[in-house]
Amino acid sequence: WRKIILSILKSIFLIACLIADSDDEVSRQSSKGRFITFTLNFLQRFEKAHKHKFKAVEYLFPYAYESYELKKLLDEYNLIQALHNLPAGDWENGERGIACNPDKMQDFKNGVHIAIEYAKKLKCNKLNCLIGIPDVNFSDQDIENCILENLKFASSALEKENIQLLIEPVNTIDIPGFYLNT
Repeated sequence: WRKIILSILKSIFLIACLIADSDDEVSRQSSKGRFITFTLNFLQRFEKAHKHKFKAVEYLFPYAYESYELKKLLDEYNLIQALHNLPAGDWENGERGIACNPDKMQDFKNGVHIAIEYAKKLKCNKLNCLIGIPDVNFSDQDIENCILENLKFASSALEKENIQLLIEPVNTIDIPGFYLNT
């Protein structure tokens, strides 16, 4: 199933402005090959994206902000919310997704519902699931079963809301040990 997922992912192409979730200087490339470098707080980046003629934005997580606050910025700057991630666990303490953790299946389901509420308010029709870094205390079979059950749950819940579920492989340089990797 991993080969099927990887082949699907390789066929997905999305033009979007990437807005990082930290206040560090970030460089991103636009669809026309121009680079934008900026040092701004997160909420100021919507205006910057608009000024550089981006039509859409994506970022890791909207959950630190009220959805109405983000929606107001999207509307004010005539931007589309291209996608955002499902909640991915305790990011500050190294979690990079919880879809592969059998101990966090209820947290995953709760996160799907939270993500749907944000997506609906932000008029976002794509949500990305970060599979995560597997816990070595679980067997490969337990991890695979967990991932499949979580993806089935998320896919079903999102389909009811006309939201597409995406998953992406991540290279193991940026996230060592990431389950679905390139």
